[in-house]
Amino acid sequence: MRKLSICKSLFNNQKYCSICAAVTKRSYTENHEAKPSSKDYSNQLLHFIKQKINLNGPMSVADYMRLTASSSIGGYYSRHGSKIFGEKGDFITAPELTQIFGELVGVWCYYEFKNTGTSFHTEILSGHNEEWQLVENGPGTGQLMFDITRTLRQLKETKVSIHLVETSDALLNQQESLLCEQPSQFVDGKPYVRCNITKNNFPIYWYRNVDDIPAKFSIFISNEFLDALPVNQFKRDAKGKWHEVYVNLDKDDKLCFMLSRSENLHTFGLLPEEIRQDLSIKEWEISIDAGTYINQVIQKIAAIVIEFSSTEDNVQYY
Repeated sequence: MRKLSICKSLFNNQKYCSICAAVTKRSYTENHEAKPSSKDYSNQLLHFIKQKINLNGPMSVADYMRLTASSSIGGYYSRHGSKIFGEKGDFITAPELTQIFGELVGVWCYYEFKNTGTSFHTEILSGHNEEWQLVENGPGTGQLMFDITRTLRQLKETKVSIHLVETSDALLNQQESLLCEQPSQFVDGKPYVRCNITKNNFPIYWYRNVDDIPAKFSIFISNEFLDALPVNQFKRDAKGKWHEVYVNLDKDDKLCFMLSRSENLHTFGLLPEEIRQDLSIKEWEISIDAGTYINQVIQKIAAIVIEFSSTEDNVQYY
């Protein structure tokens, strides 16, 4: 329930203000109440969002999600000391459940690397033998990469370097604590923001943007990364016209949903014709950030992307 956790602390349970449920179940539902993990940070962020709306007008759901997830003044993933992942956190992912998950992904990465450039009948171990990069977007706690690097070490792999893309300093510190023996310092003037050596003796680097990673042979992995990215949401009215969903302030100065008065640049530019023609689809959403990420890695050697989703409620999403 990642997106519920991201947005839960800023909305009261109003008719059109359950954004947490909207982005979790991909539809508008109510009765999703939860305690904020840090009231002070939530209040600061709420005040900032209200100021932004007062100055610039209603914001898209994507802009709202981006702020609530990553803002330095209380964004969900930016909170130091807040338990997000694991049994006592807001949600749990496969790497926290069993090390077997990461070990299998590690074997897959090793196979793909060793099999690159070899014929079908060539032994895998005699394949590609140059230096290579293992890249993970949105590493979370670092548990997946921890299990992968342990597996690669058991397979006697020595040519790999680890590259993590992380925007949250709080999560970066957590990842480094798990993956490395000693903490490092932020660096200036480099494409990466930190570098270190893992407990399994692999060089490791952290970046803010995937474009900053060196252009070398790379394998990209991401686990439940795309579903945490912001989305633009749209809703069809009774007359069949599409509107973008915005976050606004109601007469009581509380956050609420509203619809654009008519079609706008986003409805014209982002809604595919097949969605418009299918009258059974009443709500639809798309993640521009997810498309950007895919475009950044689509020409790379190999990638594995793990996502889970539901097809209920007759809502389409891409």
